[in-house]
Amino acid sequence: MNIIIGAFGILWTIAAYSFLFYALFKQAATQLTQMQLKRLVKNIEFYNLQHGQYPDSLKELLADDKLASIFDDIQQNHGRANDKFNYKKVGQKYTLFSSGEDGIPNTKDDLFPANCNNWL
Repeated sequence: MNIIIGAFGILWTIAAYSFLFYALFKQAATQLTQMQLKRLVKNIEFYNLQHGQYPDSLKELLADDKLASIFDDIQQNHGRANDKFNYKKVGQKYTLFSSGEDGIPNTKDDLFPANCNNWL
């Protein structure tokens, strides 16, 4: 009986710590993605100032700034083929967002940059 109680205690501890680690990792990934999106908005706006228009794709940012972060860490951590942020230019506005944990665009878990005036 003591062995069963001991084994249950070990399994319970592993499960509890795994859940806590996952929750903290998910929160940290979300915060990192928000920071990356904010930085990316600055890169896009700077590109617009220099070129008089928004880039047609995020890859165009790399010509002016080789360190521009166009890759979504959440997607890369899951090993997804589409590992870039979602970006679409529409006239003098644009959309920019992360597909979130599920990797599917336009769902409830998508992450958007805060305080942006020129996106749809």
